[in-house]
Amino acid sequence: MKILVFGANGSIGKLVVRQALERGHEVTAFVYEQADAGSTANDKLTYFRGDATDSTAVNKVMRGHDAVLSTLGHSRRTPLEMQSDAMRVITSAMKRYNVTRIVSLTGDGVLTTGDRIPLLNRLTTALLLFLQPKRIQDGIKQVEVLKDSGLDWAVLRTPKHRNARHITTYKLTPYVEEFTMSVSRLNVADCLLQLLESDDIVNRLPVLSD
Repeated sequence: MKILVFGANGSIGKLVVRQALERGHEVTAFVYEQADAGSTANDKLTYFRGDATDSTAVNKVMRGHDAVLSTLGHSRRTPLEMQSDAMRVITSAMKRYNVTRIVSLTGDGVLTTGDRIPLLNRLTTALLLFLQPKRIQDGIKQVEVLKDSGLDWAVLRTPKHRNARHITTYKLTPYVEEFTMSVSRLNVADCLLQLLESDDIVNRLPVLSD
Protein backbone atom coordinates (compact mmCIF):
# COMPACT_ATOMS: atom_id res chain seq x y z
CA MET A 1 0.00 0.00 0.00
CA LYS A 2 1.24 3.51 -0.79
CA ILE A 3 0.46 5.71 2.23
CA LEU A 4 0.58 9.50 2.55
CA VAL A 5 1.33 10.42 6.18
CA PHE A 6 0.51 13.93 7.37
CA GLY A 7 2.26 15.16 10.52
CA ALA A 8 5.12 12.79 9.76
CA ASN A 9 7.65 14.86 11.72
CA GLY A 10 5.64 14.65 14.95
CA SER A 11 6.22 12.19 17.79
CA ILE A 12 3.48 9.83 16.58
CA GLY A 13 4.08 10.50 12.90
CA LYS A 14 7.71 9.39 13.05
CA LEU A 15 6.66 6.09 14.61
CA VAL A 16 3.92 5.61 12.01
CA VAL A 17 6.42 6.14 9.20
CA ARG A 18 8.91 3.69 10.72
CA GLN A 19 6.31 1.02 11.44
CA ALA A 20 4.68 1.40 8.01
CA LEU A 21 8.03 0.81 6.32
CA GLU A 22 8.64 -2.24 8.54
CA ARG A 23 5.27 -3.60 7.37
CA GLY A 24 6.36 -3.25 3.75
CA HIS A 25 4.32 -0.19 2.80
CA GLU A 26 5.53 2.61 0.56
CA VAL A 27 5.37 5.92 2.45
CA THR A 28 5.28 9.60 1.57
CA ALA A 29 6.10 11.58 4.72
CA PHE A 30 4.45 15.00 4.54
CA VAL A 31 6.50 17.27 6.83
CA TYR A 32 6.21 20.94 7.71
CA GLU A 33 9.59 22.13 8.95
CA GLN A 34 12.12 19.33 9.27
CA ALA A 35 13.93 17.80 6.32
CA ASP A 36 12.95 14.31 7.40
CA ALA A 37 10.71 12.45 9.80
CA GLY A 38 13.44 10.83 11.85
CA SER A 39 13.59 7.62 9.78
CA THR A 40 16.57 5.92 8.19
CA ALA A 41 17.06 5.98 4.44
CA ASN A 42 14.70 3.65 2.61
CA ASP A 43 13.88 3.32 -1.08
CA LYS A 44 10.19 3.07 -0.13
CA LEU A 45 10.25 6.42 1.71
CA THR A 46 9.76 9.84 0.13
CA TYR A 47 9.67 13.20 1.92
CA PHE A 48 7.46 16.09 0.91
CA ARG A 49 7.78 19.42 2.66
CA GLY A 50 4.70 21.61 2.85
CA ASP A 51 1.78 23.01 4.83
CA ALA A 52 -1.19 20.66 5.23
CA THR A 53 -3.57 23.63 5.04
CA ASP A 54 -2.14 24.64 1.63
CA SER A 55 -4.34 23.13 -1.08
CA THR A 56 -1.66 23.58 -3.76
CA ALA A 57 0.87 21.52 -1.78
CA VAL A 58 -1.62 18.83 -0.77
CA ASN A 59 -2.99 18.42 -4.30
CA LYS A 60 0.54 18.19 -5.63
CA VAL A 61 1.44 15.26 -3.36
CA MET A 62 -1.87 13.36 -3.22
CA ARG A 63 -1.92 11.73 -6.66
CA GLY A 64 -1.03 8.03 -6.77
CA HIS A 65 -1.58 7.15 -3.10
CA ASP A 66 -3.81 4.35 -1.86
CA ALA A 67 -4.60 5.78 1.56
CA VAL A 68 -3.97 8.70 3.91
CA LEU A 69 -3.01 8.69 7.57
CA SER A 70 -3.11 11.95 9.55
CA THR A 71 -1.30 12.42 12.86
CA LEU A 72 -1.64 16.19 12.76
CA GLY A 73 -1.91 17.72 16.21
CA HIS A 74 -1.63 21.04 17.95
CA SER A 75 1.49 22.68 19.30
CA ARG A 76 1.95 26.12 20.79
CA ARG A 77 2.63 27.56 17.35
CA THR A 78 -0.18 26.01 15.31
CA PRO A 79 -3.36 27.93 14.46
CA LEU A 80 -6.32 26.98 16.64
CA GLU A 81 -8.28 25.48 13.72
CA MET A 82 -5.32 23.80 12.03
CA GLN A 83 -6.72 20.25 12.21
CA SER A 84 -10.11 21.03 10.69
CA ASP A 85 -8.65 23.41 8.10
CA ALA A 86 -6.11 20.79 7.05
CA MET A 87 -8.76 18.07 6.94
CA ARG A 88 -10.90 20.11 4.56
CA VAL A 89 -7.93 20.49 2.23
CA ILE A 90 -6.89 16.83 2.56
CA THR A 91 -10.36 15.37 1.94
CA SER A 92 -10.91 17.66 -1.04
CA ALA A 93 -7.64 16.48 -2.59
CA MET A 94 -8.51 12.86 -1.84
CA LYS A 95 -11.78 13.13 -3.71
CA ARG A 96 -10.05 14.88 -6.59
CA TYR A 97 -7.57 12.01 -7.00
CA ASN A 98 -9.90 9.13 -6.03
CA VAL A 99 -8.16 8.26 -2.76
CA THR A 100 -10.92 6.87 -0.55
CA ARG A 101 -9.37 5.61 2.72
CA ILE A 102 -8.22 7.89 5.58
CA VAL A 103 -7.44 7.30 9.25
CA SER A 104 -6.89 10.23 11.60
CA LEU A 105 -6.01 10.84 15.24
CA THR A 106 -7.64 12.94 17.95
CA GLY A 107 -8.04 13.04 21.72
CA ASP A 108 -10.59 11.17 23.79
CA GLY A 109 -12.06 14.53 24.79
CA VAL A 110 -13.82 14.43 21.42
CA LEU A 111 -17.01 12.62 22.37
CA THR A 112 -19.65 10.85 20.31
CA THR A 113 -23.08 9.31 20.78
CA GLY A 114 -22.80 6.06 22.72
CA ASP A 115 -19.90 7.08 24.97
CA ARG A 116 -20.45 5.95 28.55
CA ILE A 117 -18.29 8.54 30.19
CA PRO A 118 -16.70 7.72 33.57
CA LEU A 119 -16.59 10.48 36.16
CA LEU A 120 -12.84 10.99 35.77
CA ASN A 121 -13.28 11.41 32.01
CA ARG A 122 -15.97 14.00 32.65
CA LEU A 123 -13.64 15.91 34.95
CA THR A 124 -10.62 15.80 32.61
CA THR A 125 -12.75 16.73 29.59
CA ALA A 126 -14.27 19.64 31.50
CA LEU A 127 -10.77 20.79 32.43
CA LEU A 128 -9.58 20.59 28.82
CA LEU A 129 -12.64 22.49 27.63
CA PHE A 130 -11.85 25.18 30.20
CA LEU A 131 -8.15 25.41 29.37
CA GLN A 132 -8.20 24.79 25.59
CA PRO A 133 -11.78 25.11 24.35
CA LYS A 134 -10.92 26.09 20.79
CA ARG A 135 -8.54 23.17 20.32
CA ILE A 136 -11.11 20.68 21.57
CA GLN A 137 -13.62 22.24 19.20
CA ASP A 138 -11.10 21.89 16.38
CA GLY A 139 -10.93 18.14 17.02
CA ILE A 140 -14.72 17.99 16.87
CA LYS A 141 -14.76 19.97 13.63
CA GLN A 142 -12.18 17.62 12.12
CA VAL A 143 -14.55 14.71 12.73
CA GLU A 144 -17.44 16.66 11.23
CA VAL A 145 -15.40 17.30 8.08
CA LEU A 146 -14.73 13.57 7.74
CA LYS A 147 -18.38 12.65 8.36
CA ASP A 148 -19.43 15.01 5.56
CA SER A 149 -16.71 13.88 3.16
CA GLY A 150 -18.28 10.68 1.85
CA LEU A 151 -14.91 8.96 2.26
CA ASP A 152 -14.02 5.70 4.02
CA TRP A 153 -12.71 7.13 7.32
CA ALA A 154 -11.87 6.23 10.90
CA VAL A 155 -10.73 8.49 13.74
CA LEU A 156 -8.72 6.96 16.57
CA ARG A 157 -9.37 8.63 19.93
CA THR A 158 -6.66 8.41 22.58
CA PRO A 159 -5.82 9.88 25.98
CA LYS A 160 -2.44 11.49 26.71
CA HIS A 161 0.55 9.80 25.09
CA ARG A 162 3.65 8.39 26.81
CA ASN A 163 6.89 6.82 25.60
CA ALA A 164 7.51 3.07 25.67
CA ARG A 165 10.17 0.64 24.48
CA HIS A 166 7.92 -1.93 22.85
CA ILE A 167 4.48 -2.37 21.34
CA THR A 168 2.32 -4.08 23.94
CA THR A 169 -1.18 -5.54 24.11
CA TYR A 170 -3.83 -2.84 23.86
CA LYS A 171 -7.59 -2.61 23.69
CA LEU A 172 -9.75 -0.94 21.07
CA THR A 173 -13.36 -0.17 21.97
CA PRO A 174 -16.10 1.56 19.98
CA TYR A 175 -16.88 4.05 22.75
CA VAL A 176 -15.37 5.72 25.79
CA GLU A 177 -16.12 3.21 28.56
CA GLU A 178 -13.40 3.52 31.20
CA PHE A 179 -10.86 6.04 32.39
CA THR A 180 -7.36 5.67 30.97
CA MET A 181 -4.59 8.04 32.03
CA SER A 182 -2.29 7.53 29.04
CA VAL A 183 -1.36 5.23 26.16
CA SER A 184 1.95 4.26 24.58
CA ARG A 185 2.94 6.19 21.46
CA LEU A 186 4.15 2.93 19.91
CA ASN A 187 0.72 1.40 20.49
CA VAL A 188 -0.98 4.45 18.98
CA ALA A 189 1.13 4.17 15.81
CA ASP A 190 0.52 0.42 15.55
CA CYS A 191 -3.22 0.86 16.03
CA LEU A 192 -3.44 3.63 13.41
CA LEU A 193 -1.83 1.32 10.87
CA GLN A 194 -4.05 -1.60 11.90
CA LEU A 195 -7.09 0.59 11.26
CA LEU A 196 -5.73 1.69 7.90
CA GLU A 197 -5.01 -1.87 6.79
CA SER A 198 -8.38 -3.23 7.92
CA ASP A 199 -11.88 -2.76 6.55
CA ASP A 200 -13.50 -3.73 9.84
CA ILE A 201 -13.85 -0.23 11.32
CA VAL A 202 -15.36 2.26 8.90
CA ASN A 203 -16.90 5.64 9.71
CA ARG A 204 -16.27 5.12 13.43
CA LEU A 205 -14.36 6.76 16.29
CA PRO A 206 -12.78 3.87 18.25
CA VAL A 207 -10.99 4.48 21.56
CA LEU A 208 -7.53 3.11 22.42
CA SER A 209 -6.45 1.99 25.88
CA ASP A 210 -3.56 -0.17 27.11
